[in-house]
Order: sequence, then structure tokens, then C-alpha cells
Amino acid sequence: METTQPDWRAVERSPEFRELVRRRKAFLVPITIFWATFFLTYLLLSALAPELMGERVLGVSLGFLLSVAQVLMTWLVAFLYLRRAERVFEPLERRAASVAAAPRPGRFERPAAPVPGRTRPAR
Repeated sequence: METTQPDWRAVERSPEFRELVRRRKAFLVPITIFWATFFLTYLLLSALAPELMGERVLGVSLGFLLSVAQVLMTWLVAFLYLRRAERVFEPLERRAASVAAAPRPGRFERPAAPVPGRTRPAR
């Protein structure tokens, strides 16, 4: 049994795959920048403003509240990504995979030979 390999360059150029990459990047870049900024701000405040991080807010230190917020932010980002993946990315992935699975003639395959005696294509 002969299996045909997907034409990965054609898949990469397909509108379905490009849409998947564009939509995923449009989500991941901003959320990564937001999360990294939030985390780096917490680190910088911890290193450069220990007095501020030691201030009491609602009976606990600001540093503790920000560390809890960091954990919650990580969970929120994970939740948002999983929700977006299920609703947006997976349908696009299935469409792109169907393009990859579509049979394509191999590079060295010949076109079908004409039927002897037939001068016109069959209708």
C-alpha cells in the first residue's frame, strides 16, 4: 500500500494554515507581553522597593498580595489560552490538517495514461 506524504510547503502556504498562525500569534504575543510585564514589575518591586512591598494592605503585605496575584494571573492566562484553543484554534487546526491530508500526486508520479482508442475525454 502506497502512502502519500503531505506537501508541507503547500500546507504552509495554504490560507487555512496562514489563518491559524495569524490568529494564534495575534493572541499569544499580546498576552505574553502582558504577563511578562506583570511578572517583571513584581520582580523589580521586590528587588528595588522592599519598603513598598512590606506595606500592609488589608492586613497582609503588598508583596504577598502581588505574589498571589501573580499565581492567579498565570492561571488566568492558562484558562484564556485553553478557551481560545478550544473555540478558535482547534477548528482552524482541523481545517489546516484536512488540507495536509488531501491526496496530492507525488513529485515523481506520472499522470494517468490515456485509454487506447479514446480520442475525446469521457463525459
